[in-house]
Amino acid sequence: METNVLRWIEKLISGLTVVVFALMTIIVFAQVVFRYVFDMNIHWAEEFARFGMVWIAFLGAAIGIKYEEHTRIDFFIKKLPPAGRTFIEILNKLICIVFLAVISYYSITSLGDMMSLMTPSLQIPTGIVHLIIPVTGIVMIIYLIIQMLGIIRNSNEKGDQPV
Repeated sequence: METNVLRWIEKLISGLTVVVFALMTIIVFAQVVFRYVFDMNIHWAEEFARFGMVWIAFLGAAIGIKYEEHTRIDFFIKKLPPAGRTFIEILNKLICIVFLAVISYYSITSLGDMMSLMTPSLQIPTGIVHLIIPVTGIVMIIYLIIQMLGIIRNSNEKGDQPV
C-alpha cells in the first residue's frame, strides 16, 4: 500500500535527519575548537544544536511510527484472542491519531504568531523551528492510518471479527 509519494516522504525525512545531524555535529565541534583553541565563540551554535535536536527527535519519531519501532508494552495484548488484539491495535492507533491531530492543529494555529518572534541568536522566526511539529504530526497520522487499514485488511483476510 506504499506509494511513491510515501517513499519520497520517507527519503526526505531520512535525508533531512542526516543533514541536520551532520550540521549539528560540525557546528558543535567547531564551537568547541573555537572556544578552547582560539578563545572565540560561535554565539549561535548552542541555539542551533538545541533546535536541531528538536527537529531530529520529531523526524525520528515519524520514522519510528512508520516502522512501528516505538517502545510499547504488549505483554497483555499478546494474551488476548486475535479479535481482541485487533481491536486494541486499532484503538491504539486511533488514540495516537487523535493526539497527533490535536497537537498538529494547535501548532498550526499558533504558527502565525510565532513567525513574528525571532530567536535570540540565529534571528530566524520561531515559527520555522516549530514548523516541524505539524509537518511530522501529519506524516505520522498518514502512517498510522495506513497501518490501521492494514490491520483491518489482515483481520478480514484471516476471518477475525474485530470486537
